[in-house]
Amino acid sequence: HIAADSLDAVLDALAAHPRVGEQPIGLMGLGEGARLVARWGGRVTARALLYPGCEDLAPAAMRGESVPLMHGTADPANAPASCAELGRAMGAAGALVRLRIFEGATFAWDRPAFPGEGPALLPRPNGRGLMISEAWPALAPLSATEVAAFFAASLLGR
Repeated sequence: HIAADSLDAVLDALAAHPRVGEQPIGLMGLGEGARLVARWGGRVTARALLYPGCEDLAPAAMRGESVPLMHGTADPANAPASCAELGRAMGAAGALVRLRIFEGATFAWDRPAFPGEGPALLPRPNGRGLMISEAWPALAPLSATEVAAFFAASLLGR
């Protein structure tokens, strides 16, 4: 578990670093980490949220930030209606939201899976219980490529 004050300390250290300084910064979070990134009130250029546990998530103000919100349709912690509502709330908070929904994907589709490994029982991002996750090895590189391209465009202007 990472507290918001730890995130503040990391970003303060980056801002003080001579090779980073005034460069634009982006944050990416998966599951519980995505909830932290969504709620964090500091200023960044871009955020990426992967399966954050959309229900009951109140985002911080995101004045003009680009934010892809990715989740799967078979994810019990990220029901499509809840994630659509979160997208609207982030838009109202000033974000430029892009919902990316993967048909049939469960929570943590990009977790490493060993050959022959079946479903795993993982904690819900909001900390309320456990749920089944099924790794989807073919989707992991696709979503990683989309997030990398998003950050390249948002932070490097490419």
